[in-house]
Amino acid sequence: CSCSPTTYHMKIRLDLTCANSTVDNNTPGINSTFCLSGNANAADGMDRSIDNRSLRGSKLLSGEKLSLIKNQLDVFGGDTNQEENIRGLNGEDAVFSYAITQVLFIETDTSNELTIIRQVSLAISVDEFISNNGVLIASFESIASQLDPVKPLKEQLEYLPGTAGVIVFVKNSDGEISTGEFFWGLDTNANSCGVLPELNGKRLGWVQFIENIPANPDVCDDIPTES
Repeated sequence: CSCSPTTYHMKIRLDLTCANSTVDNNTPGINSTFCLSGNANAADGMDRSIDNRSLRGSKLLSGEKLSLIKNQLDVFGGDTNQEENIRGLNGEDAVFSYAITQVLFIETDTSNELTIIRQVSLAISVDEFISNNGVLIASFESIASQLDPVKPLKEQLEYLPGTAGVIVFVKNSDGEISTGEFFWGLDTNANSCGVLPELNGKRLGWVQFIENIPANPDVCDDIPTES
């Protein structure tokens, strides 16, 4: 079964760190997490911290595992050639030390190779980031929305996500690029059918989930339906 949300709605906030995460190994529907972030408001810049968590060791999303994902990306490192106005990142009127310039939303299959089955890139200008008071609100449709409830799941595994996450690219006033990496493993075991991932209102590093659109009841068994 697949109880993955069909759409993720999230805020991305650079004032949060992995220590602020509330998605963990006790979150229903989630079997593992990976969080690599930094405090963009820290005096010494991106104070990066690593937080790996896994439920029952079923799928540890370690840095080594995440390298399997990044090695599949056509471009990794952001648009470093972009000539962009960095007004507001330095000078007397500076508001932010860093700004989000790009977000990659990624979903992988359920194999140990973490093969990418969906990749969406969202670009944002520094001026747009500043005008939004340093908060990026984004929505990403899951590949699970393409699952056909009439067909057996085993015949459409290319639409079954096992892991989802975002890689956030940020730029400082010198044009240097850093990243935050936030991934969550979805529990697709048969004994988890009907268990919706409880992500709404929770945080994973810079990611704050707002109100995800839940799975189609016909592909996630035992979801209560309104009478």
